[in-house]
Amino acid sequence: ISPELEISRLETLNELIQNNKKIVITNLMGYRRFLPNKDLYLNKKIVINKNQDYSLEELTKKLIDNGYERETIVSKTGEIGIRGFVLDIFPVGEENPIRIEFWGDTVDTIKYFDTDNQRTTKEINQIVINPNTEFLTNQEVDLTEKKQKNLYKFTETSSIGDYIDNPIIVYNDYSQMLVSNGLIDEEIFNYNLSLELPTSTKYMYDFDELRTKKYIYFDEMNDSKDMIKYNSLNIINFSSKIEDINTRLNNYIKSNRTVIICLSTIYEANKIENHLENKNVIRTTKDNIIKNKINIIIQNINEGFEFNEYIVLSKKELFNQNDNSTKYKTNFKLGTKIRDITKLELGDYVVHSLYGIGKYLGIKTLLKNGLKKDYLQLEYKNSDKLYIPVEKIDLISKYSSSDGAIPRINSLNTGEWDRIKQKAKKRIESIAKDLIKLYAARESSKGFKFLPDSSEQIEFEKEFPYTETKDQIRVTDEIKKDMENEKPMDRLLCGDVGYGKTEVAFRAMFKAVYSSKQVVLLCPTTILSNQHYKNAIERFKNYAVNIKLLNRFVSTKEKDKILKDLEEGKIDILIGTHRVLSDDVKFKDLGLLIIDEEQRFGVKHKEKIKQYKNTVDVLTLSATPIPRTLQMSMAGIRSLSLIETPPVNRYPVQTYVLAYNNQIIKDAIYKELSRNGQVFILYN
Repeated sequence: ISPELEISRLETLNELIQNNKKIVITNLMGYRRFLPNKDLYLNKKIVINKNQDYSLEELTKKLIDNGYERETIVSKTGEIGIRGFVLDIFPVGEENPIRIEFWGDTVDTIKYFDTDNQRTTKEINQIVINPNTEFLTNQEVDLTEKKQKNLYKFTETSSIGDYIDNPIIVYNDYSQMLVSNGLIDEEIFNYNLSLELPTSTKYMYDFDELRTKKYIYFDEMNDSKDMIKYNSLNIINFSSKIEDINTRLNNYIKSNRTVIICLSTIYEANKIENHLENKNVIRTTKDNIIKNKINIIIQNINEGFEFNEYIVLSKKELFNQNDNSTKYKTNFKLGTKIRDITKLELGDYVVHSLYGIGKYLGIKTLLKNGLKKDYLQLEYKNSDKLYIPVEKIDLISKYSSSDGAIPRINSLNTGEWDRIKQKAKKRIESIAKDLIKLYAARESSKGFKFLPDSSEQIEFEKEFPYTETKDQIRVTDEIKKDMENEKPMDRLLCGDVGYGKTEVAFRAMFKAVYSSKQVVLLCPTTILSNQHYKNAIERFKNYAVNIKLLNRFVSTKEKDKILKDLEEGKIDILIGTHRVLSDDVKFKDLGLLIIDEEQRFGVKHKEKIKQYKNTVDVLTLSATPIPRTLQMSMAGIRSLSLIETPPVNRYPVQTYVLAYNNQIIKDAIYKELSRNGQVFILYN
């Protein structure tokens, strides 16, 4: 079962309970699914008010019955944690968890808190906690039986239609639905046979059980006398030239049609109105459409259509852009990143600050001075044992190495560990001196103070064809703040592949160019430099920015011209491989150096990069920073920005670990092929 999809279903039920005048779109499996009884679902909702009395014990039991799981630290949706008179809970539908503090049995405070640092933020007076499971019943049920298919055995169930008063069911492609329904029933029948279960064993409602009085077929409505026929047509996309757009719009007006342009923001509406400069254009609302005019309204639609005399247009037809901002968004949080490596398993290698590397053999209870006490047992060279009282666990840390190498265990009887520590200390001091010297020079040197955001900058950012993530907006602000400071920037931007680091870099580049500075983007491979160059040309196409590419595929003649233009300041942005670090590459006024995956450059190239770092602003992009780079960021020598949110439409990878099952593999392959995807099967 996918936790994300289960939360989506629960959020849908919560929406319907608050207001059931909704359109619910589902598939056959969702339609036939056993859902909790509607009245029971309503009764299971828990409302907690400030200054009211509750038994913490009873409240905890209710929450566990409602599908919440008890954890030490609450970090993901559906968890609760109890410490003394404090109850932490991450309710379904909330963006952040809640901390409820009791004074005796009275609720003293209700506050949101941050999962990363566990600190409380905003205080509220009431919290509504909806169930975190679809398996709701008033009976005690054994854990092995708690499966959705068994819900009907323990309580009266509901279907999705029961959550709506007098629902109208609309079937799309009813004949195909009957075929699919037959396949599901056949699959269930075969599954029961393979497990030697009675063939009548149920897993969901039968399709016929769910027939309601009111239903409509999308594909079989020709015989209805009450039917109104809508015959709408798709619209071919416009050319990107403003003159062509104007001509086509005016032709619609000449043929007595009414044009409605739907845009999602006032900014977009202003922009197209200014660009069109057409006397037929009118700014209005959807309730005041003027006939035989070009009406611009603020309305979010996915694509346009032609209906009778109306021509309705969206960004898709006008600019060939899809509007992704209306996608379903859930508040489901799958937990924070792992920041703790101190959990010990038997046989793990550990480092004791006084005795060195040993092997952890578990906890042993020893009798000392008539008292029983727990000790951590460590094994050293020659099977020597060391016992550490559990309260002194802070003296040991887990041994970590690259490639899982097995370390050499130290001896308890020689001064070997002290010698190793002294040697490491000297080496660290030497590296630290060099680094401090370099970064002290940066701190004391004065860099360039880039200009604040211009109207062009705002327009450039608005032209981004996708919806920015919260993280992208935050890190862009962090980088801009650094650039507007006179101290040279040295910032590391980390984010997974495809999370939008390049767009953030382009915004920084634009700021630099519009502050009359040159920019260089350094890439580790020729392919990557070509890719960045193509993207930059496309992204900056509406602005007078001169962008050039320098790598081993550039001809000698072209290269000479680039070097000359660069020195004369005619080139604003140079994109290339380590070739741009050569001595013959001279800039007239370099202001920003952007490095993609710095760890992939060699020592010699890094030395050259270091020289740049004393005078210009540096932004390093990385999906996989090396430990030293990361450590310098953590220690504050370099600034660190993180993009942790995937873009809209990027679904998280869902991993299932289960016993070999032909039916599931077949199903997974069908799903992948149905979306024209590829399947890769790896087996031993």
